[in-house]
Amino acid sequence: MRKVFLAVAIFLALSAIFFFEKEIIFGAALGSKAFMASLSSFNGQPANKTDIPTFFETPPQENEPAAVRNADAQEVALTFAPKSTQDSPAQAQRDDIVKKIDVLQGQIRDLEYLEPKVIEPANENVLASQPPPKPVAPITVVPQDNPVHVTATSQISVTYPKILISEVQIGGLADSKQEFVELYNTEGVEVSLDGWYLQRKTKNATSFSTFASAALFSGKKIPAHGYFLIAREEAGFVAGIFIDNPLTEDNTLALKNPAGEISDKVGFGDAGDYELLAATNPAEGQSISRRMVSGELQDTNNNQSDFEIGQPTPRAKNVAYIREPERTLMPEAPAPPPAAQEYLFKKVLIHEVQTEGQTVKDEFITLYNPNDVAVNLQGFALKKKTAGGTESNLVSSAAFTGSIGSGGYFLIAPQANDDGTENYTGSALPDLRYSGSSFSIADTNVILLYDANGALVDEVIAPKTLASEDLPADYPADPSADPPGSQDSPESQLAIVINEIAWMGSVVSVNKEWIELFNPGSQAVSLSGWKLQAADGAPLIELSGSIEAQGFYLLERTDDDSVPDVVADQLYTGALANAGEYLYLYGAQGNVVDEVDCSTGWFAGNNTTKQTMQRKDTLLLGSSADNWQASIDVGGSPGQL
Repeated sequence: MRKVFLAVAIFLALSAIFFFEKEIIFGAALGSKAFMASLSSFNGQPANKTDIPTFFETPPQENEPAAVRNADAQEVALTFAPKSTQDSPAQAQRDDIVKKIDVLQGQIRDLEYLEPKVIEPANENVLASQPPPKPVAPITVVPQDNPVHVTATSQISVTYPKILISEVQIGGLADSKQEFVELYNTEGVEVSLDGWYLQRKTKNATSFSTFASAALFSGKKIPAHGYFLIAREEAGFVAGIFIDNPLTEDNTLALKNPAGEISDKVGFGDAGDYELLAATNPAEGQSISRRMVSGELQDTNNNQSDFEIGQPTPRAKNVAYIREPERTLMPEAPAPPPAAQEYLFKKVLIHEVQTEGQTVKDEFITLYNPNDVAVNLQGFALKKKTAGGTESNLVSSAAFTGSIGSGGYFLIAPQANDDGTENYTGSALPDLRYSGSSFSIADTNVILLYDANGALVDEVIAPKTLASEDLPADYPADPSADPPGSQDSPESQLAIVINEIAWMGSVVSVNKEWIELFNPGSQAVSLSGWKLQAADGAPLIELSGSIEAQGFYLLERTDDDSVPDVVADQLYTGALANAGEYLYLYGAQGNVVDEVDCSTGWFAGNNTTKQTMQRKDTLLLGSSADNWQASIDVGGSPGQL
């Protein structure tokens, strides 16, 4: 269409200007390839043929792809022969014609620029695996002596979702290979990680190098508002990607989308590349994780303020203990009033739970504040949840008052009876009472603590705490238990612990699973009435016999061949899921003695090499991922710590 428009425009221009002076002869090819316009004099003799402007389409280049030579990608080239040096009126008229045509060509080019272009809106759902959008073929106007390319394109803009680097660990206390990088999906939909990749830059490097290639991300997905873990091989973590590249101090990590754009970047220590200010180097056994603000990860493009040191929480919501923020105030500026001082996140833990003591209702719940600042508990709520999932108040948000000092404890106990006698018989005075006189907790309840915004802060299964203290809670039947509202003494240790789990089976068979218990105490413990049970109901093992002081108790699945040369203490049925289990060890009274929360994936172990999942420290909690490691030996080490 543009060639036809050009031909008609030139024809009309020449006809209007020289209708009575010249004969105009146009020779046009009927096809789409070329047309010619020649000027001749009234006497029928052609003028100097070197003066005849000729219009033709530029032939395709030798290596030009066929797709470019189609009707949507044609080029019209205007070639002018050199102007005759003969100085005559006719030549002057011809020169004037050429100038007129030049003006007309310029107007056509202006129309090319001014023609409206349709730009497709950005589509966030376009996947990186799709081919790039095909641009509209360029329209090129090429004079002989000075080519000018005018290209009009129409293409789809691809916008990739925001994925953050949420946590980084560069080494564990017992194993330097306990390294991981955790990603977080800020979107409300699952995101394909095809084409994404992670790069690293060391302290003195001038450019990034591959840390986790796009090939490793192929086929991977990150759930909506979920996490994705990239871990070092043999680190014992449950991860989506395993790598053999080490992480060290003073590194920079950059997560890039399929377009090569940086989705997020974090530099720590003396790294030379970071967002505004570098985060702090994490120590062994610690990680740097994004701060939580109103339940969301903070991202202000300032690594120093966005990340803080804490305990590693791979593939889980970051738990941030707050510290008094540094304030830089002008000397003449007054300090803000205490009521106006707000902090990013206040984490309070359920430290200890007792369901009964000298009387049925001799119970209490202790909270602990691990922060470096006091926490106002106004508006918090303490609830219990039954086995059927029903929640009810112990202390309602309207009745919850008081504050808990830095590193301090807060004691909550039942109300006194109508006659004034106390249900709670402890020596410490409660900081707060239950909201109702009949309120009570059972050893099958789950205790829930909510903050003033209604967000769940902590939850435990009574009567044992799941708080991230190094030492476990006191037990109702323990006569040597510390007073409520105080820190536990080293003597209050778990009676029996789950010590090693061969959830992957053995090199002989995947069915050769086994579980080992350990007694860290100084006395033998009868296991009559005890049971080991998974949250989904299988396996369910009714225990029997006893376990000696500092002794082991081996449970083998189906037969006694799971562990060669070691006699099983008891056989059981029911497989452990390779995707993970939540295991409970119940005492004779139905109380939870130990538990291992691997409901989202086993903390350690290797299904390929058949390395088992071993507990590191019997004094530390079983639901802490840091307290587990993969066995050094294939098949584990039953009967050994």
